[in-house]
Amino acid sequence: MPQNRRRKPRKNPDNRASNTRRTPPALSLSKGERQEMTGYDRETKISLLSSRQQGALPVLAAAPTIAQAARDCRVSESTLRRWLREPAFAEELGLLRQQYADQVGQQCLGLILRGMNVLAEAMDDPDRSLRLRATRYAMSFAAHLHGSMKLNADIREMRDSLDSVLSGQYINQPEPEKEQELRS
Repeated sequence: MPQNRRRKPRKNPDNRASNTRRTPPALSLSKGERQEMTGYDRETKISLLSSRQQGALPVLAAAPTIAQAARDCRVSESTLRRWLREPAFAEELGLLRQQYADQVGQQCLGLILRGMNVLAEAMDDPDRSLRLRATRYAMSFAAHLHGSMKLNADIREMRDSLDSVLSGQYINQPEPEKEQELRS
């Protein structure tokens, strides 16, 4: 006849009972590490997040997929998706991603400046064909840059117009006499 006695749980190397539920350690960063890694110091809003959520932010911001971020953070994808639906978490993630984008933008500007310096040096080279190629590249870049700047200005102007229409204030309204000229 089997005895119904309860066995004492075995201890694992961490000195924890093996039948207790173990959650994987969260990737947590100290305030200094977070600031060093991301320049990220928004204590008031980030304090609303758990340490696991705080640790997941930089990983999620840099990971190519939610699945990869979940693996790296040692949380389930469904947990990350639930966190993403929380306004405080989503807002902090958006701010962090914007900081990353700004950093990358600054690095790109630095590379452009270095490249333009190389082109400027090549334009002074004694080899005529090299000077012509460097000039062609510089002119092509300048044309693309001018087009991008014009496009950005147009987009900004459209946003401003849309914002003013939505707020009930119309800008750039034609003057009454010009409106008559336009109709005729």
